[in-house]
Amino acid sequence: MGEYAEFYVFESLKERNRWNPKPGVSSEETKKAFENMGETWSKFRELVSSLEYTDYVVLPFSGTIDVKPGSVVGIFECDFTLEEGMTFEDLEQLYQKEYGSSLMKNFQGTQFCVFKGERGDRTGKYTEMIVFNSLEEYNKWFMEDGKLSEKAKQAFDNMREIQDRMEKMYSYNTATYYIVL
Repeated sequence: MGEYAEFYVFESLKERNRWNPKPGVSSEETKKAFENMGETWSKFRELVSSLEYTDYVVLPFSGTIDVKPGSVVGIFECDFTLEEGMTFEDLEQLYQKEYGSSLMKNFQGTQFCVFKGERGDRTGKYTEMIVFNSLEEYNKWFMEDGKLSEKAKQAFDNMREIQDRMEKMYSYNTATYYIVL
């Protein structure tokens, strides 16, 4: 509660590398862009207490992600113990072909995708993101105390087989919901 997160979205790894060619290294173009922000950037940096970061690559999925002011974004950092004989490539296929589509079908009006850490603190680890169009929409699925609404319980029951399979493999390192400003 009361925490903030900052997200930058790049069209590609090539574009990200143009701005940040190596972990923790800003290009001259990036430095100049921040200098051009003047006092605004300096004040912002004074307020930031944590510089932890992860650069993620979005795994392929069907659909789009549209995040706008007022959206509620859930970020779930996952740790996995895979099924015997399963590879992380198999897990990515499971997300792409079964879990993501099942979640969006049963949680109508939500958007879902999975990130894989490419640089930083969570390199090689997975993070799920679910987007609700508004706080009102979020409240249809979750109650004030964070528990599932009857509607959400039914959605999970409808996808019970794939949900049970996933729950055997993952645990959430952290789960945080943000309201987009």
